[in-house]
Amino acid sequence: MQQRKAFCPCLFIAFFLMSITASAQQKDTIHFNVLLSNPASHSIHRTMKATVNNNNTVYLKMPQWTPGYYQIMHYARGVSHFEVTDDNDKMLEWNKTIDNSWAIKTNGNGHVVVDYDVRADSAFIATSFMDTTHAYVSPAVTFLYIDKHIQTPFSLTIQPIKAGTALQPVWML
Repeated sequence: MQQRKAFCPCLFIAFFLMSITASAQQKDTIHFNVLLSNPASHSIHRTMKATVNNNNTVYLKMPQWTPGYYQIMHYARGVSHFEVTDDNDKMLEWNKTIDNSWAIKTNGNGHVVVDYDVRADSAFIATSFMDTTHAYVSPAVTFLYIDKHIQTPFSLTIQPIKAGTALQPVWML
């Protein structure tokens, strides 16, 4: 009985210390803004704002294929105007490590803002497309993810074309 009484406080202290450690760790968060502002350009602008639990370098990736169409599509080749800043608009150094991966030096800052455009010029089920009449945004072509954290939930804002154009939002779940 004495051993059981001694064991319970130790177990309580262990759980308490684990909960403090878990709550002190920063969780990765991601928000995307998709801007459909210039349909004639066939290019969709994205901004990814991420809070990352990383000291020096964060690796971002883009999928190579999309479910339902199992062919390597090299989506990252359609990325242009790639820029990375911290939350104070200070430019961060980055390099493309492989075809679909970018390494970003965060310099210890846990906030990363990535602006990039993706080509949307092919009306095909496995790609994104936008013109003056409609837009189709494929998630695999649109969203970067933090390497080894693809399951991290994210929030999304879509800014459609301003009034006065023929493009109207259509939502399908």
